[in-house]
Amino acid sequence: MDQEFRDLEKNVYTLTDPNESKHDCVYVFDEHHLVTYQRDDHSMIEVGQKLVVYNLLDKNIKVEVSVYYKSEILDIIVLETTHKFDFERDNT
Repeated sequence: MDQEFRDLEKNVYTLTDPNESKHDCVYVFDEHHLVTYQRDDHSMIEVGQKLVVYNLLDKNIKVEVSVYYKSEILDIIVLETTHKFDFERDNT
């Protein structure tokens, strides 16, 4: 069970500095995309905006992304890698 959690944890990233105590988490859902909520502090994020996400387990992994899709009704924001970073291949 611990290994299962570790495998899942590697797919958790943050929009905030990885050294801060509070994180705005985003979650990998395929090779080039992540998803997060669009309410609260994320409501100011706009489609096309460039951001950096940091891996929570390995703070040295940072990935440039852009906002691909945003839906207030679904309460989601989809982020897409900008430099063909592959979460499956490059995050092992």
